[in-house]
Amino acid sequence: MIDKLKNAIDRFPIIMFYSRLLIGIVRQLKKYGIGVAPTYIKYKFLERKVHRANAKNIQQMSAYKVQCTCCGWNGKYFLPVYLRTKYRKNALCPDCGCRERHRAYSLYYKNILSFSPIVNIIFISSPEPQLKMKIKEVNEDIKIIDCDIRQVDVSLVADLTKLSIKDESFDKVICHHVLEHILDDKEDIKELKRITKINGEVYIAIPQNEKIQKTIEWNIANPLISNHVREYGNDFIDRLFSFKVEIIDIVAEFSQKEKLRYGFNDKETIYKCKKIDDKAPLSSIKNRINILGSL
Repeated sequence: MIDKLKNAIDRFPIIMFYSRLLIGIVRQLKKYGIGVAPTYIKYKFLERKVHRANAKNIQQMSAYKVQCTCCGWNGKYFLPVYLRTKYRKNALCPDCGCRERHRAYSLYYKNILSFSPIVNIIFISSPEPQLKMKIKEVNEDIKIIDCDIRQVDVSLVADLTKLSIKDESFDKVICHHVLEHILDDKEDIKELKRITKINGEVYIAIPQNEKIQKTIEWNIANPLISNHVREYGNDFIDRLFSFKVEIIDIVAEFSQKEKLRYGFNDKETIYKCKKIDDKAPLSSIKNRINILGSL
């Protein structure tokens, strides 16, 4: 009798699905109460819809098995997110909550810091614990100071346009998604240069709209766009005229398959700015800018 029942279940997957669904609902009711049942049922039907894809789609999905570079989580896919009127698939890590750019930048920062000699580094960032967690995994001998005026769990709480730091204190400065929140970003860039040693490097990451040429200034925090005070265009590089600049696409070296695996965007840009001696003869701006990759 039992064998016949098993054969029937194998022949009719719908019976197996509903039997497992019923068992699952009973377990969820015992553990969490009746309130969780509707959500559980919706999740199971969505899961069934995915698994009912045809053989070709199943083969394609097998290539999308993902891994989070921030926390190491592995799974079939990242969760979708709906942000700023845009729906993005394969974006949110269900374990640590990081998104596409967090995974790309965390890997890049870890690489540049891991291969650095024992130097002083300051990490200036908006509140992004996923990145800070990854950077703190770097060699313990490297001195890292995270700085944010709005956070209390940082090494230094300070106004980034008036840092209480001595001149030429750091070999590397990482300024990650901060300038778009500061009204006077030019003063902040001057401060970044001031605290960097000669031949030191400043890494600047910003959200940038490459479809517009000129930066749009709002002069007030825009609540619709994460309280940014401006939208940077392709003219952002003009604000870095006092540095020798490299524009780097940090995911360019990854194949499309690897981008899908790690949940990267097609492009993530960072500005690598080298501080040069102001007393040395200055070349033209064009000669001081080395652009890696297409803008």
